[in-house]
Amino acid sequence: MRNRCYPVLPSYTSRHELGVLDGDTVDLQVNCGLGIYTERRIRLVGVNCPELNRRSTADAGSRFKKLTFAFINYAVEDENQSLVLDTGSRERNDSFGRILGDVFRVFADADGYELSRESLSEFLLKSGAPVYIGYPASSAIMQKYGR
Repeated sequence: MRNRCYPVLPSYTSRHELGVLDGDTVDLQVNCGLGIYTERRIRLVGVNCPELNRRSTADAGSRFKKLTFAFINYAVEDENQSLVLDTGSRERNDSFGRILGDVFRVFADADGYELSRESLSEFLLKSGAPVYIGYPASSAIMQKYGR
């Protein structure tokens, strides 16, 4: 079964800059087709960044929020990059109503052909974010970072 992938844009209506709430949650405009976008909150799978609202984890949480912001900002500023939401074979929501998925930064050539893609979850894991297996993560992420 094929994964569902949707083009996305950062949320400009979110009260958070570029829609980045914390390291593992972002607000995005999801393209539903025919040029129609809907605002959705996305929970990254396979990653659990420290919370910003807890005194004991605020510094670490702030670090991962900055990394997520940089990842999305870089994709927005470069005309040869775009963002894609991958929800797996079917769309799932967590107990807070957030869509579970991964955001990819897609690199394309001048003609628009995809050259490569980079996962935001994997980017955060490489940067030291804890793995969280409570949400369904892609098997590739879990095999590589399952600690």
